[in-house]
Amino acid sequence: MKRMLFLWAAAVLVLLPSWANMRAPKRVDGFLSGSLRSVLPAETLTLRGEELKVVFPDFSAKLSEISGTVEFTARYEIDNAASGPVTIPVRFLAVDIRELAARMNGRAISVEMVADPAEKMECLARLARHRTVFMPELYKGFLSELRKRAGLNDVPDSEWLSGLEKADMSGLKFKDLYPWGLRDVKDEADFQAAKLDLALQPGRNVLEVVYRQRMFVDEKGHGYFSHWPAKGFTGVDYLLYPAASWRRAKDFRLAIRVEVPDYHHKILFGTSWHKAHIRCDPALKEVATDKKHLHLLEDHFAGVPADFLTVLIWFDEKAFQYLSP
Repeated sequence: MKRMLFLWAAAVLVLLPSWANMRAPKRVDGFLSGSLRSVLPAETLTLRGEELKVVFPDFSAKLSEISGTVEFTARYEIDNAASGPVTIPVRFLAVDIRELAARMNGRAISVEMVADPAEKMECLARLARHRTVFMPELYKGFLSELRKRAGLNDVPDSEWLSGLEKADMSGLKFKDLYPWGLRDVKDEADFQAAKLDLALQPGRNVLEVVYRQRMFVDEKGHGYFSHWPAKGFTGVDYLLYPAASWRRAKDFRLAIRVEVPDYHHKILFGTSWHKAHIRCDPALKEVATDKKHLHLLEDHFAGVPADFLTVLIWFDEKAFQYLSP
């Protein structure tokens, strides 16, 4: 009897890692954010500067792909050369954005949720072009799904992105592009945005928008004792290109700051830490900080350097071996 119990226990220990790998890897995508295109009247308004701060959550073993959110703070300085107030509408993409708050010159302003199919089409086309250049092997699920649903599978590989910019995707549900993500998002108006009506006073004005957003998650090589965020990739995409449509001052500066903590989990006699590996596009410089296990990346740009800011993070040094072209 004891021998049988011993053999049964040994079999459980041997098979345990296999059972743990039977669940599907965690994959979540589609939580884009950023400002959407709007036009400042060129004769009166000038964008003097933009600051973007991105703060990632505490990466611990308790973090989930649902509870993990990134805090964004976007700050704009706008000059109004007119003799009186000027009111303009500005929109922020709000795909499952949480706790959005906006302030103009220190005062809270109201937010209205709207949807615009044309904005969706432009955003998706630019995102596809960005991901094709940045890391196509990581985003191949999104790229292939978008290409198929846009009816471009028969178009040569070198031409499908150009075709995407002309395709009519107004009837395409944003949620349908992410069969591996967005499943727990409420079925609200497609591709919602937060509309802000800005009353710009004569002189310098400051708009600040703060919100939280979930992350891109692609778990790789998970097992019984190791799972996301220890295994796989995490990141965010933020739209930068709308600022390029605004009239900018000659000394305009875009400042970007990103904070990323290391991953940690409890072990028998303390805490085990795993260094965060970070890839940014456009590239940012890591700067020294007095906070242990925290990475600070930042840079300043004279213009708008790219359509998107992407921050990609992983903690497993072997993570790239799970990717294939």
